[in-house]
Amino acid sequence: YGFSALSYTLGCSIGILVFALVFSRRIYDSDKNTLLEIVSSRFGEKSGVTMSLLSAFGTTLSIVSQILSGTALLSSILPISPTFSLLVFILLVIVYVFFGGGISLGYMGILKTVLMALGFGFCGIVAYFSIAPSLSSFPSYYFNLFHGGAWKNLSQVISLALGIITGQNYSSALITGKTYKESRRAVILSAFIGPLIGLFCVMVGLYMKLNHPDTLSSSALPAFILLKMPPFLAGSLEGMLLLTLVGTTSGALYATSTIIYRGLLKNRFKNETALTRFLIIMILAAVSLVVMANKGDMILTWTFMGAGLRGAVSFFPLILALFYNKPMKKSCVLGSMIAAPVFTVLGTLLFPSLDILPVFWGVLGSLIFTVLGMAFVGKETIEPR
Repeated sequence: YGFSALSYTLGCSIGILVFALVFSRRIYDSDKNTLLEIVSSRFGEKSGVTMSLLSAFGTTLSIVSQILSGTALLSSILPISPTFSLLVFILLVIVYVFFGGGISLGYMGILKTVLMALGFGFCGIVAYFSIAPSLSSFPSYYFNLFHGGAWKNLSQVISLALGIITGQNYSSALITGKTYKESRRAVILSAFIGPLIGLFCVMVGLYMKLNHPDTLSSSALPAFILLKMPPFLAGSLEGMLLLTLVGTTSGALYATSTIIYRGLLKNRFKNETALTRFLIIMILAAVSLVVMANKGDMILTWTFMGAGLRGAVSFFPLILALFYNKPMKKSCVLGSMIAAPVFTVLGTLLFPSLDILPVFWGVLGSLIFTVLGMAFVGKETIEPR
């Protein structure tokens, strides 16, 4: 409802900013290509394998939401069925990843922020001036950032922030950039542009709610562009949006396949390019089945689930690996990773009336084992570096 939707972009921006200011220097100086390798070098291969599987699963859930968005976009702008839209979008992603690779993903962050800022900014301005005389007709809660409850919105912000910090996407962009300063500058820039893009999209949403209330939320932006923009500009903006979705999906796929390969398969198969491409195909095939079952619904639900699981599993192990230089009980680090999804499922099923997002149950479980590992050192203790 209106401004409360900004919790999504605020969560992303806070996560990006914390990543850039707190984590980026340590990650860049670690001489490792993935967050998995950072954790494995500190806590051992078993912890690394566990983190790789759970983090990859969390990122895969986020890929579902991105492909749902891409499919909805193509269905809105082309006279084709949702199934055919899915096939076209997957083909575009495969072409981008196979012929772009990690180098293009490093530049995609800068290109994406510029295109999104210009395109969404123009749409937001047009939408605002179109609805300005009618803003008083909206209920007051449409302009309340915490509509639906401050706790719920803050929970969404924290959930997404944790998912961003522990995701491989920004780490890959940071590492593959020309220099640390350039990569860090691009990451910080995206953090400040994010809320502006969110505000522009809120204006578009309010316009569509006022004038076309039956439009699905997943199709609101492309429908607005087709309705309000001149044909040439509309085509350009739709292409920009499609490019952004393809690039974001490709980045998540590239990161997930890299994590799985370097965490589980590196010592068994030496051809990284072939194995990474095979993993991308397998992930896309699995995600496509989920997308076909969802029919375009629950886009944000999949986003929250993916970010929350990834953050709950990886946040404390990553902090310990980068910043904690005291003895640590090895088994508790592994336990903190496993506890995250277990607590998430049990907390959600046993205490549904508490209205707590699943990510917090996972963070609680991980925190308990982290504290135990710091307090009770003994057998299987990892000595400080």
